Amino acid sequence: MRKEFDKLHFDINSLTKRIAAVEKKQSEYEDTLTYQGDEILKLKQQLETLAQTQKQEDNSLKKQMTALQEAKNLKTLRISGIPKTANENLPDLVAELAKQMNCIMQKADIDSVYRVKPKDNQQTNMPIILRFTSMETRDSFYDGRKKLAQNSITSSSLIPTPRHGDAVSSKIFINEYLNRPTQQLFYEARKRRSELSYRYIWTFHNQIYMRKTASDDAIKVSSKDDLTDLE
Repeated sequence: MRKEFDKLHFDINSLTKRIAAVEKKQSEYEDTLTYQGDEILKLKQQLETLAQTQKQEDNSLKKQMTALQEAKNLKTLRISGIPKTANENLPDLVAELAKQMNCIMQKADIDSVYRVKPKDNQQTNMPIILRFTSMETRDSFYDGRKKLAQNSITSSSLIPTPRHGDAVSSKIFINEYLNRPTQQLFYEARKRRSELSYRYIWTFHNQIYMRKTASDDAIKVSSKDDLTDLE
């Protein structure tokens, strides 16, 4: 009996030690998991911070790009009514138009000039897009549009060569190069102008203005709400 008791006591002690060892390992595993969980949480927080920083940088970059594009748009004008000719030289053509409008301009004042690409072969005589290197020259050229009608300047003044037996002659229009939202608002403003019999509507530096009569103050139109408030 004594031997059996001693053996049982030995077995119990061995089992107790093994349980203690297992509990120790379990505690170590739990500590490791806790540490890893904390590390994962830290990494997750770092990733969230990086993502937020990247988002802010992207937004800042988009704003800068938008501002640059708007600055370019401000220096850009759209010329319509000048027929396209074979081997045309747009810088020379624009320089001649400036001369006839009594606008002081050099070819070096032109940043870029090109015709709008037609959507299909049926479209001809697409508008000319003209971008200046400075706002001063751009504004001077834009103001010159008032002399188009006064001085009877038409396309035949620039391109006197007959085409199909007739001299080319059409009115020339100079407009600001508007971004899409402003284009849409300008379209709505022109409709509203007709409804309310406003006499004047124009844009300047990509802002829309309306005036009912020559003696009225100009009204700035920045949104559709401004059009709704018109009387």
